[in-house]
Amino acid sequence: MTSIAVIVGSTREGSYNRALGELAAASLEAQGAGVTRIDLAAFDLPLYSAAIEADAFPPDAERLKALFAAQDGLLFEWAGQVHPRFRTPARAIVLQAVWSSALVWTGTYRALFTRVIYTEWIFFALLAVGVVMLRGRPGYAPAWRMPLVPIAPIVFTIVSAMIVVNAIRANLTDSAIGLGIVVSGIPAYYWWTRLRPR
Repeated sequence: MTSIAVIVGSTREGSYNRALGELAAASLEAQGAGVTRIDLAAFDLPLYSAAIEADAFPPDAERLKALFAAQDGLLFEWAGQVHPRFRTPARAIVLQAVWSSALVWTGTYRALFTRVIYTEWIFFALLAVGVVMLRGRPGYAPAWRMPLVPIAPIVFTIVSAMIVVNAIRANLTDSAIGLGIVVSGIPAYYWWTRLRPR
């Protein structure tokens, strides 16, 4: 069974991040995945210091590290290795630097940027719709409610849709290429997950 960690950055009870994290976890479990819910509030983690790490790795940090290691990640194992001295994903950083430099050198970075950047507004709109849907779930009782819901998210969704439509009308070919690049991540994801051992 695939094991996936769901980590929420917010430690405040009743936050939207916590609610969305729980929705994601429930959806993954419904699809048969094993889910590990990681609550950062349950870990006594100090601010990072090389001196602390060199002296003794904090116990809760070790516990959190072990939880991460037990999950089924999608990052290439070779690229995900951590530098023994600097404790950074050095290989992944180098690969990203080389690929970014190649895009800049060939002049394709700007084209990719203009083709893909508008697609972010699709996900912004979906996030706003998710807030409205979350409010409508039975039993949902957050500690704090954002004002002007559902009016503000609906207006934001409409504006986001207008930005997307305007980008498509302005340049249909580039917009189609950009959307195709984003959508290509779906089969790539399923292809890669099938290659990983269960």
